[in-house]
Amino acid sequence: MVFRFMKTQFVLTALVALLAGLIGGWASRFLPGPAVAEGRYGTVRAQRFELIDESKKPRAFLGTTTDGMKNTALVFLDSQQKEHAAFGVWANTATPYLLMKGQEGSERFSVRLAYRTERPVIMLRDEKEYRVQLGFFPTDYPSPSDNGWGLSFYDSNSPYRTLAGLGMGPELRKMPLSEPYPKLPPPKMRGYVAVRDGSGNEWVPEHYR
Repeated sequence: MVFRFMKTQFVLTALVALLAGLIGGWASRFLPGPAVAEGRYGTVRAQRFELIDESKKPRAFLGTTTDGMKNTALVFLDSQQKEHAAFGVWANTATPYLLMKGQEGSERFSVRLAYRTERPVIMLRDEKEYRVQLGFFPTDYPSPSDNGWGLSFYDSNSPYRTLAGLGMGPELRKMPLSEPYPKLPPPKMRGYVAVRDGSGNEWVPEHYR
């Protein structure tokens, strides 16, 4: 009796194992393995990815900015669906930047790398004009040899009119107006400090003149 029971149990166990193997093999045909999944889903391409809240409103997106600049950035939106902060690269220069805006949409704080030199520039602004600049000061004609650094405070009534500043940069040198131009050593670095009153009068320490 015991022998028959053990024999029956053995047969049932073997049948269950056989069925499990057949089902597993059949199911594996429809489930891709790691190599197939990696080849099929390793790259996802899209023009925009959105992060939405519980009401399905976009709160952030990764894609092209909608402010007309068409920069590529990770952008965070405010309650009015306006761009409030962004981290990305400029469309025209491909240099990175970090940007924060006020509720009215104007820039308030930015960090960027200057064109060509790739040196950091920090700008602080109110709702109307830029007020403070810190870091590298690009020239009108950017060059890798530019080396001006400082801190400037701007007049709120006149864009980019410096009221106070300090920093460092290369000394200005007079170049001959005709060729051949002499080969000069790199210019010496020089510190500066300056203050301007409301009438436009400037104060500069005597040894800086």
